[in-house]
Amino acid sequence: MPSAANSWREVSEWISERSWAQEGDEPRAPLVYRGCRAGRRFESPLLRRGEPYAAHEHHILGAFKRYAYRQGGPQWSDWEWLALAQHHGLPTRLLDFTFSPLIALHFASLRHPDESSVLWAVDYSKVHEQLPEKLRDILRQSQARLFGTEQLAACARSLDEFGQLAEAGDFALFWEPPSIDERIVNQSATFCVMSRPTARFDEWLAQFPGTGRSLELTPKARREVRQELDLIGITERLLFPDLTGLASWVARYYA
Repeated sequence: MPSAANSWREVSEWISERSWAQEGDEPRAPLVYRGCRAGRRFESPLLRRGEPYAAHEHHILGAFKRYAYRQGGPQWSDWEWLALAQHHGLPTRLLDFTFSPLIALHFASLRHPDESSVLWAVDYSKVHEQLPEKLRDILRQSQARLFGTEQLAACARSLDEFGQLAEAGDFALFWEPPSIDERIVNQSATFCVMSRPTARFDEWLAQFPGTGRSLELTPKARREVRQELDLIGITERLLFPDLTGLASWVARYYA
């Protein structure tokens, strides 16, 4: 069961405790965060529509690439197309995370104020310890702990090739997408990618204790968190730097 927080102070203390994922004198813990409603599964937008829908991933992405061809590049792999498609609302297998716990808290406290929510922290280095050898080699050669687009494309340019790497069972990895839009930059975004479109990250994560931890935020904690985030400027205006973000912030401010 996740631990629980009833105030901003308790949330802040939980975030500050990173020794479970930080070794020795490392300056940064290899953590990524996600905020969501309590009880919500770690399901991609694609899988959230059901497994029969997710089984059509190849056709869904293929149709997007055909009709959005002028927006992409002739040498793009599936990874660039996935980032563009996810950005514009197409259901994909990508699961949103962020390097910032405060940004994750924004999404955990934005709506449904009378309900509890959850802040997740996941150690992506421990996730990557379970990767197939071919993918682990790429990380070692690049002296990185997180994948970039070029590294993924060097190993598998298409999702079909990517899935073929899962000979020993499902795996997950974290990928930092290209900065195709200011939203990706401002939200410090990273994506979790499963080896199959119908694989669920929460079920996979449960097999490896110590890889992730979660904190439940009571409605009282959510209200305090929202007040603190608004005070320091973690709002829709920052995270969605367009007129849609501005309109959302103005609407909520006067509510």
